[in-house]
Amino acid sequence: MVKIDPERFAQKPRFSTNPIDNLRFHARVSPQYFYPLAMTLVAVPVLFAFLPIRRKYFYPDHKRIPTQYPLPSESVEVAGFEDA
Repeated sequence: MVKIDPERFAQKPRFSTNPIDNLRFHARVSPQYFYPLAMTLVAVPVLFAFLPIRRKYFYPDHKRIPTQYPLPSESVEVAGFEDA
């Protein structure tokens, strides 16, 4: 039987008593969950703050791509191609 030394393993810190240690613990123990969640929590407010700044200082929104063929505003007379 293998004996496990309990002092080798750190106890999970409680979030309510020390949130910084809890975040460090999860960053070490399960980084595959911690870092995507951290990036998401940071990215959402940054996007909402960056869009108005981009529109004001850098470049405006692009023009919409036309989805219809532009029709002429005045009537067009076609001569020489009638079948009659």
